[in-house]
Amino acid sequence: MTDITHLYFGTAGSAGLYTDRIYKALESEFSQEALVNHYFPFPYGKKIFFKYTELTGPNKLKNFKYLRFIVRYIELLYGLLIALFLVSKNRTKVLNYNLISEHFAEYLFLLVVKKVLRRKLMLTLHDVIPFESQHINVTPRHRIKQSIIDLADTILLHNKNSADDFKSSFTFDGPISLHDFPIMDPARMHGPSTREKTDHRRNGGTKFLFVGHPRSEKGLDVLAKAWAVFAQSEAFGAAQHSLVVASNLSRNHAAMALLSGVPGVTVIAEFISDERYVELIAEADYVVLPYKRGTNSGIPGTVFALGTGLICSDIAMFRANSLIPSASFFTSEDPEALAQKMASAAAASADDYRPSPEALVQYNKAFDADVRGLYEKILSGEMGAVAAR
Repeated sequence: MTDITHLYFGTAGSAGLYTDRIYKALESEFSQEALVNHYFPFPYGKKIFFKYTELTGPNKLKNFKYLRFIVRYIELLYGLLIALFLVSKNRTKVLNYNLISEHFAEYLFLLVVKKVLRRKLMLTLHDVIPFESQHINVTPRHRIKQSIIDLADTILLHNKNSADDFKSSFTFDGPISLHDFPIMDPARMHGPSTREKTDHRRNGGTKFLFVGHPRSEKGLDVLAKAWAVFAQSEAFGAAQHSLVVASNLSRNHAAMALLSGVPGVTVIAEFISDERYVELIAEADYVVLPYKRGTNSGIPGTVFALGTGLICSDIAMFRANSLIPSASFFTSEDPEALAQKMASAAAASADDYRPSPEALVQYNKAFDADVRGLYEKILSGEMGAVAAR
């Protein structure tokens, strides 16, 4: 009999660090199974999802959008069928299903798990309202998601901001549990870095980085406008300040025009591999997250684990993260405020924009204790809400 089965098909590459942190926090007290992506970067777990269509892998279908979509859906169905067999065979007590998409096939899978196999179902939601600028509950995706939520015994979210977003968008009568997002340290994948942190200020310059998908919520347009203001300021002066934008931008993306011809800007317009993602963050003095909205983000923990400073908007998602120093925040959607913040950061120590190593250690210890306590309550039937730190 297995106490907990974690099912998370979005665990390719560095994203797998989330499941790994949960698994390691629980392994001394509970029997577990992990059903994960084919490119999950650790030796344990059943790797049953997306061997042929994952961007982290060879993905020979990446240039065939519609064919890739069809093959990927077939791979999803295959993985869910294997998962159903394993949940039944292992007599899983609790299925921890990480809900990152809203396919009808997922609803059918979870319906069988709940009604036929009679297993407890916990839904983990990392992005309550993923990649949408507006709270709209009438789309087919939201209807399917609500149907899936109706099956759950408990919902797991990561902070009060997540809970507020969830309650404003969905209905759920059961308990909502909270635990903070883990520090997703790339050292678990690549080993501790033997390279000293590069000092990009030897010639007076500071290296800023934006990395990630160019979705509208992420505020790349705000950063582009802010950099143009910063580049024209006295603070920019003769220093060799630089901004790297690493994102799979299309040629006609609005940010491309905003960034064109602005001093100090380098655009890496391509899919960023996990190895390159880690390298870029480690090489930067500051990562800039100018988000307009969001539910939760694991990027700050990775940034801090790599010893890099952080500048981010003051939206609730980041305010809920106890690791982020107050110096890191600027007023959301205000290019002038961001330009001023980058000027201040360029003149300051990056230590003011990242937590101490000791704070990271304490955060990890508290995280492990929170996760163990939460799962003890769930497995014992005490499904009441657990407050986040």
